Amino acid sequence: MREILVRLVVALLVPALALYGCANMRTLPNDPKVLSRQIEVGDVVEVQTRSGHQHRFEVVEVDGSGLASSDLRLEYRELQNVQIQRTEKEKAAWYLGLALAAVLFAVIIASGGLPGNYSFRGSSGGGSSGGTVTAH
Repeated sequence: MREILVRLVVALLVPALALYGCANMRTLPNDPKVLSRQIEVGDVVEVQTRSGHQHRFEVVEVDGSGLASSDLRLEYRELQNVQIQRTEKEKAAWYLGLALAAVLFAVIIASGGLPGNYSFRGSSGGGSSGGTVTAH
């Protein structure tokens, strides 16, 4: 039983943790108004300048005329292409929560039931009377 539980935990948590780190790059329109609204401090961007240079950095400053990393400032008029990295944190958090709930459920089942030594006894007659939950 313990081996099955370990496999279940691994099968649920590994994909959930992998999803948590998932990110995609999205190309933004080369419009200063859009860029100044869409890019926030802390975002990771990849930019290509009109002169052909490429840079990837975390934004530490953004305003109406440009954006900056800790060692580079670029004006919007210098940019040819801008991509922003977006992590799908909301979706990943949902999957991680679901995986953790499944692991908790598996641990409860593997340990013999709910705290307080509860057990479920169903009727064996197949009738509609259902079962009873008793505390020991």
